[in-house]
Amino acid sequence: MNRAVKRQFYFFIFLSREISPSLAAKKILGACMRRGKKVVVLDEDQAGDKVGQVSPVFWLWGERFLPVICRRPSLGREFKAIFFDLDGTLVDIHGPLYIAARNALDELGQQPRLTRERYLEAITGADPWLGVPEPMRSDYVKLAFAYLITELDRTERLEILPHVRETLAELKRRGYNMGVVTSRPGAAQRLIDKLAMVGLAAYFDQVLTQETASLRALDKTDSLKHAAMRASVLPHACMYVGDEPRDVMAGIGAGFGATVAVATGPASLALLQNHPHYRPDFLIRSMAEFIDLLDRLKYGD
Repeated sequence: MNRAVKRQFYFFIFLSREISPSLAAKKILGACMRRGKKVVVLDEDQAGDKVGQVSPVFWLWGERFLPVICRRPSLGREFKAIFFDLDGTLVDIHGPLYIAARNALDELGQQPRLTRERYLEAITGADPWLGVPEPMRSDYVKLAFAYLITELDRTERLEILPHVRETLAELKRRGYNMGVVTSRPGAAQRLIDKLAMVGLAAYFDQVLTQETASLRALDKTDSLKHAAMRASVLPHACMYVGDEPRDVMAGIGAGFGATVAVATGPASLALLQNHPHYRPDFLIRSMAEFIDLLDRLKYGD
């Protein structure tokens, strides 16, 4: 977009049946109209027909952004605490996931051996089972989970994802209460030491891990409630940022004011955007877009 041209663009707002359309219209449309923005409002039925006609990206200040998915009205809001998932959100998870999946498939006797290229194709193509037959999937999940925990514990140096460090630095400068809430098991101090090794520990006011390594511990709802309590911040003033639908589920279950999904983990962009049960309030492609999202929420722009 030519910067000399006056900015005019549409806000596409998708209203969920879970909120009152009249309340959403009053809050969202009012904020947009006061700023002279053009708005198109679609309910879920309309969105099903028209979402394919809406470009997956639009131009804003000369940059490409994903459309924001609004499930609850949040314009003009400022959050006091922001909690982050770890793996796939702040640090890379694809390396450990590939090794875990390959080892699990080897133990199940699956051929040919999984390559990194095949793993990446499966992730981007929304094939989480990697060709594992349905009768073997339960065993595959248990094996892959065990290998993943082993690999995460074995890896001493975390690989920070792009744009994470500068985003955390800006959030710290703005005075947000921040924490890591992860499903990784083990002592929190061990993870704090790993975060300190790559220069991230100082950004966080708290780091919460899980006591045991179990599939049940993947649900972080209680951990998020505990994190908000420790921060002395009401849940509705908290935001949780993760990379999987289960992160969204935990944020909703904890009563947080907003959930944000970042498409840098194992869940594809399409899965995050179209999950049948746990869609985020907001979806971004990388942490590079997070500060702008907060500014738009705060100022309603």
